Amino acid sequence: MNFEKTIAFEGDFTKAADTLKNTLLPLGFQVLNIYDNSIELEGTNSFMSQDSDPLRGISWIHVQKTNESLILKAELGGLKKTAKLLTYIIIAGMIINVIVLGIIFSRQRSPVHIIPFLASFIVVPIVIPLTLKSRKNQIFKSLDTLLNNMVVLGK
Repeated sequence: MNFEKTIAFEGDFTKAADTLKNTLLPLGFQVLNIYDNSIELEGTNSFMSQDSDPLRGISWIHVQKTNESLILKAELGGLKKTAKLLTYIIIAGMIINVIVLGIIFSRQRSPVHIIPFLASFIVVPIVIPLTLKSRKNQIFKSLDTLLNNMVVLGK
């Protein structure tokens, strides 16, 4: 999952880069490269929790100034890592449910006891992708805000 956006910019790139650094360095990002017209930072690539800053879902970010614009590129490595973990959790949960269902059904022939377990087969695979999509939208919104702040504070 990647993000890329270009926005008009005619200000001082040093000020814009300072805005980027002041925002991301407290979140654990490290500056990889900085030049006269570009800056590249690397994130912690950590798992995302519900209450964490959406920008923590970014594993790499690069901002470049061209003649009249800023180009921001980002990789959402933290979100990818979280998606992979949640996929494993879904698969493990379904395997456990199948085992539990097998035990319950072999002992009791009544299908009423199976309904709560079947609900998890339906709900979990729907809720987790929706949650990831929501987090992705939050990251994109945060990156848009960051880029707009860089433009305004770079004037």
